[in-house]
Amino acid sequence: MWPSSRRLCAHSFSRYLQAFFYRKRHILPLGGEEFLCVLPQTKADDAIVLAKQIQQDLLRHPVHINEQSFTLFVSVGVSEISHSDSIDSAIKQADENLYLAKTSGKNKVCGV
Repeated sequence: MWPSSRRLCAHSFSRYLQAFFYRKRHILPLGGEEFLCVLPQTKADDAIVLAKQIQQDLLRHPVHINEQSFTLFVSVGVSEISHSDSIDSAIKQADENLYLAKTSGKNKVCGV
């Protein structure tokens, strides 16, 4: 895939996330092709269910760019923050879980 196509796919995925979560969640780009989705008052198990739903949606609806069709795959790392945790520790845990998801193969979700 050409770099410009990758960028367009990432942009398309960003728009998808914004529509999927609508105003209930916060989507923050972390650079490149990574996003942080903050899901207030959502348990890790529920976030994993949402991540798997996103994966299924992406498989059913490829992105079309310049007369080409691209199926997007997403690896997801999930963490849950409690009142005693810091945001930094939750992000670190999510990042570690994302690394596990990426090294486990394509289109994986790893969480606590």
